[in-house]
Amino acid sequence: MWYPWLKKELEARGYAVVVPSMPNPDIPEITPWVQTLKSTIADNPAKEVLLVGHSIGCQTILRYLAEAYVPVGAAMFVAGWVELTGLDDTEKVIARSWLETPINKQAVRFHLQRSTAFFASNDPLVPLSPNSEFFRDQVGSAIVVLDGYAHFDEAAGTTSIPELLQYI
Repeated sequence: MWYPWLKKELEARGYAVVVPSMPNPDIPEITPWVQTLKSTIADNPAKEVLLVGHSIGCQTILRYLAEAYVPVGAAMFVAGWVELTGLDDTEKVIARSWLETPINKQAVRFHLQRSTAFFASNDPLVPLSPNSEFFRDQVGSAIVVLDGYAHFDEAAGTTSIPELLQYI
C-alpha cells in the first residue's frame, strides 16, 4: 500500500503525520470509523489539518466533515466514491450502509477549505462518472484523473502516488 510511502515523504518535508488504525478494517462501519478519525485529529488546529483518504476512507472523511465543528485545511480523496461497480456479494453487504446513508454535502463543503479528488481511468470499482462529478460539484474538489493506477491498492501494485505528493 502507498500509505507508508506517503507518510515517509511528508515527514521528510516536515509534516507531522498520523495514519490511524481503523477498527475492524475487514468490516468497516460508519460510526466507529468516523469516531476514530474524530479522535485522531481532535487535538490538532483544524485549519492545519490535511486529511488523506482512500476508497472507504474518503467516505469516512466526508462523514467526519459533515459533523465537524470547525473547517479543516484540506483533503485529498483517492478513489473516493458514492457509487461502486464490480463488487462481490460480501463487498456489497459491507458497502451497503456507506452507500445508503446520506451525507450532508452542504456541511462537508462548509467544513472543507480545499480538496482534490484523484481517480484512475481504469478503476474497476470506482467509475469516473458519477463519482468525479460528485466530488467536483457537491464537494468542490479539483479532479485529477490518472492512468494505470486501477483502484490505487495492493492488487494494482500501487506503492506510491507521486502525483498525490505533488498536489499536497
